[in-house]
Amino acid sequence: VSTQSTWGYYFYQRLMNPFIYQQIATKFCQFARRLIAISPTKFHFDEECATDDVFQHKPDMTVEEQTAIAKKEHNQYVENIRKSGIEITVFKQGNLEAIDSIFPDWFTIQRGDSIPDGVLTVFPMCHPVRRKEKDLKIIEELKKGCKHYIDLSSLELSAEFLEGKGSLIYDHRNNKIYCCLSNRAKLSALEKYVVELNKVSLKPWTVFTFHGKDKKGLPIYHTDCMLQLLDKHALLCSSALAEPEKSMLIEELSSTTKNKVPYAFVDISFEEDDKMCCNILNVINDKNENVLLMSKQAYDNYTKPHRDLLTANYKIVVSDVTTIESIGGGSTRCLLAEYFQQNR
Repeated sequence: VSTQSTWGYYFYQRLMNPFIYQQIATKFCQFARRLIAISPTKFHFDEECATDDVFQHKPDMTVEEQTAIAKKEHNQYVENIRKSGIEITVFKQGNLEAIDSIFPDWFTIQRGDSIPDGVLTVFPMCHPVRRKEKDLKIIEELKKGCKHYIDLSSLELSAEFLEGKGSLIYDHRNNKIYCCLSNRAKLSALEKYVVELNKVSLKPWTVFTFHGKDKKGLPIYHTDCMLQLLDKHALLCSSALAEPEKSMLIEELSSTTKNKVPYAFVDISFEEDDKMCCNILNVINDKNENVLLMSKQAYDNYTKPHRDLLTANYKIVVSDVTTIESIGGGSTRCLLAEYFQQNR
């Protein structure tokens, strides 16, 4: 077996050293090598979603001006991703009334050791304007790469919401899902999702739920606003949690007895969290490097120890999406969906 290429080495180690194989295979299951983005055709401040998204700020700009700047920032972000050796597929916003389409929270694709054939899930969205983002053409295209399909949209009729990627942080290496419960992430919807997910999974997924509040005491609407899992570290704004949930969550993330692969806990402050320092994404590039995608705002506002820690352990790709962050209330992770593929 040739060991000259990464995958040649991968298969060689699979035959010769099962322990090293497990480390390599686990890495590729946890983090995506391919991404999905939705290019905006019409983007502007969303009055409906701003009622519970404190990151949104109404600008003194026309819709046309907001859209033009968002397109420019988004295009540059996609270009930065591609230049970093990361594959990305870009779909175009279809429904002009779906003004938050730039944030693909309404679906996820999961594939790994537990779901080798892949599953596409469409989620129930809280605000009616966000339900308009669901695009049948995108669904049909993505279904081609997945054996399994779960559609939870009917839960919207009973006000049971679970906003996909924004509400759920997946830990593929430990088969866990972390979720901050809120009006956009209802426990009943989460429980029904896990039942359906485990029907197609070779290994059962477990769920850890908690409640987060920002520095003003308002509920945190999406989990990825306060928690992010990286290759070695778990970034968590622990100040957003009350006891005993705070201690329980930190233990759940870092315990060597509860995890096959535990995380080193990094405590993100409220000040950092307000600047999107948890809304980042760990992906794998074509050199099999761990890459962190983050906004300029996030990079500039990490404390020096935290910035030094991240730059020492990961390749950092910084993009300026300031206008999208301010108007839309979402940052670099919000702008992407992970597309887990079969190992190549």
